[in-house]
Amino acid sequence: MLARLFRSGLILFAVFALVWTATILWWQSIHRMPTTTDIVTHLFLLPAGMIAGYLVIRRALDGIRRNVAAAVSTPAAAQDGVAPSDGAVPDDDPSRRWRALVLGAALHTAKGGDTAATAAATAEQQRPDVVDVLRDGMPIFAAPAEDIDVDGTREALEQAFADLPWNDEAVRTVALASDVAERLVAQVLEQYPGLYFPSADETPTAPQAEEPPRLVLTLLLPERWQAPMAAAAGQYVRGRLTGLWPIERISMETLTAKGDGDAMVQVDRAILALHREPTHELRGVIAADSHIGAEAIDRLRATNRLFSAQCEHGVAPSEAAAGILLYPPQGPLAAMLAQDAPPASIVRATLTRLDAPTPDKGQPRTAALDQAIAQTLGLLAEPADGSKAQANDKDDKPEASAAEPAPAPQPVVVTADISPHPVRTVELARVFSERFSELDVSADLLPVGTACGHTGNAGALLAIVLAHQQCAERGGPALALTAADPQQRGAIAVVPPATA
Repeated sequence: MLARLFRSGLILFAVFALVWTATILWWQSIHRMPTTTDIVTHLFLLPAGMIAGYLVIRRALDGIRRNVAAAVSTPAAAQDGVAPSDGAVPDDDPSRRWRALVLGAALHTAKGGDTAATAAATAEQQRPDVVDVLRDGMPIFAAPAEDIDVDGTREALEQAFADLPWNDEAVRTVALASDVAERLVAQVLEQYPGLYFPSADETPTAPQAEEPPRLVLTLLLPERWQAPMAAAAGQYVRGRLTGLWPIERISMETLTAKGDGDAMVQVDRAILALHREPTHELRGVIAADSHIGAEAIDRLRATNRLFSAQCEHGVAPSEAAAGILLYPPQGPLAAMLAQDAPPASIVRATLTRLDAPTPDKGQPRTAALDQAIAQTLGLLAEPADGSKAQANDKDDKPEASAAEPAPAPQPVVVTADISPHPVRTVELARVFSERFSELDVSADLLPVGTACGHTGNAGALLAIVLAHQQCAERGGPALALTAADPQQRGAIAVVPPATA
């Protein structure tokens, strides 16, 4: 400490001595009689300013050195264009093997509310049409959703929340979210009436033996939304479920997305919550986004992201909503659910990030997406409950330990959220071809954005809903990928009951 103070004192003395000596010699050479201002400026302020400048420059250089050192010491996971994911969980963590039952999944896209119709349009590689969505005589490639109650939703929102700016895309987002929420809950109640009534033989007028599960929903809205509008949207969607579920047993959490793949993060979060909070509840995730509106399209034009002949890397504005409802495999109603129509299961998501955003030109970087797929495929070979009971017997049965583990079930179809893009499309196709050589890229890879356009933060959940539908239709595991975000990559798998 004393040595540091002594060194600092020597530096201060040297600076002042040098400045004073140079200044006095200069005054003598020009025969100048210094004034009070000259003395204060040259003998005090000038050396003090030099010392302050030195300190600022040294601090800046220290910061640059720290940043360079941090970049050099980045873990191996960040090599090959892969950045470590926030909150990453080690592969050997038992919670990585947790799963949840998928009781229902619903969507509403430009192809309507029928999941099979959206899957068919994607498989046929349909593209958005040229539509005059703004009615200004300037048609663009777009994919607006039909059969949504825009006028009724606008009237209800403006009456209940008159102080908020409900533009076209905001109203359409809420209309889509409420439509999917209603159809999702109605679908689950129709398929599993025992969720609400203790016995399927009971009628709605019969006395309840116990309360229905708590319905915990997460509504994911676009990043550009302000908190008051997001809260109002959540309140409106929750109110629309009043006739389907006891309102006092509905919890609604409203979030805004930070990236196009955040819906997959929220599904993973719901799976974790179902295991860590063993309560009598269902957990659902609903994501909605709309780019059909003057302000949304102007934003795309301003950022050079609107698809046209001059902007081939752009997107076709669209809108969609999707929802999924989950239940824990060890929940009190799990046995009842497995009797008539056993539900599929969904494994936990694997999220990775590129170390820099995907460019609009150049070679694709496939390491991040390939890593996410590899880790998700590894989960399919693990026991659903994460138990290692068989390992405890290996001392008694050495011959069993020598046996090779059963191969992991391979996906029969892959869905993805991307829209056509010069680099990301090649990235997805290359990883798919290398990983799943036995699958057909034209028939077994379903990029939902090809037919449905740019659906923003709803795209990742659309891919999951399509994977759920394809899992039931094809009778095998379905893999859902998110690669629409410039940096975020992720994978999640839906597994049929037979292999769950």
